[in-house]
Amino acid sequence: MIKLLRILPVFMHILFFICHLSYAQDNQCDYADFDRTLIEHGETLVYNAYIFGQIVPMGKAELNISKEELDGKEYYLFKGHAQGGHLIFTIDLNLEAYVDYHTLKPEFFLYRQTGFESRMRKLDFKWETGEIVYFKRSNETEPYVERARTPMQPHTRDILSTLYFARSIEPVIGATKVMRLIEKRDIWTVDVVVTDKKELTASNGKKYNALLIKILPRQTGNNEMFQGLFGLKGDISLWVTEERRIPVQIEGDYPLGFFNLPITVVLHEWYPQTAIPVFNSEEK
Repeated sequence: MIKLLRILPVFMHILFFICHLSYAQDNQCDYADFDRTLIEHGETLVYNAYIFGQIVPMGKAELNISKEELDGKEYYLFKGHAQGGHLIFTIDLNLEAYVDYHTLKPEFFLYRQTGFESRMRKLDFKWETGEIVYFKRSNETEPYVERARTPMQPHTRDILSTLYFARSIEPVIGATKVMRLIEKRDIWTVDVVVTDKKELTASNGKKYNALLIKILPRQTGNNEMFQGLFGLKGDISLWVTEERRIPVQIEGDYPLGFFNLPITVVLHEWYPQTAIPVFNSEEK
């Protein structure tokens, strides 16, 4: 059970996989070139996670968008929260990504995990120096300690805000994008490919159009790929809504000892209801 609880952060991370990235000549490229109607304030998505298909419940997670003001500056605040546990072995994971409301550049990212294990870290995007600074601390009573500085690469974002800016991916079979995101001190690159399209059924019994996207990690010289980053092995498959590219179902393998543990994450509720356009079959 302890090992299963350690997988819950993976559940949150695999929600955060797709993003849009176009190459640019320097770090001052236009982050603001994005359709803001795709990231409306008040959107909330609620997920259930399972192992072995949709048989054994593993936990729950929630994602939401708000507009906040901090120290006189306006931000998009993207938040992720996951909970799970069994008896005394519990986990509570909170992610927060602050993005400049006007330029859409990432400013800082907070990761807080409590319960059976405690992990707290922060990423600070230093635009004036062109660096991303990684901080870490053991608990909330201690100050953050700087652990690394990573040179910025074009359109690199934190792992959470990339989810939302993924919605600019073209909803066409065969479309391919490159994404780049930073986790701790490392910047990772994967290829994102749209491979299929079909109707799926929402939790309310109605239909919606969905796209199948494959996440293909690029091989690195040290063979680490994404296994060390997200705990996932090999390729990841996820279904997203055609209209807004909201993740509705994600499937991947988590290497656990000598075997791979299949994980499925399913969208259960969403607000407002218009976030995912649905239809009755006779309406088409």
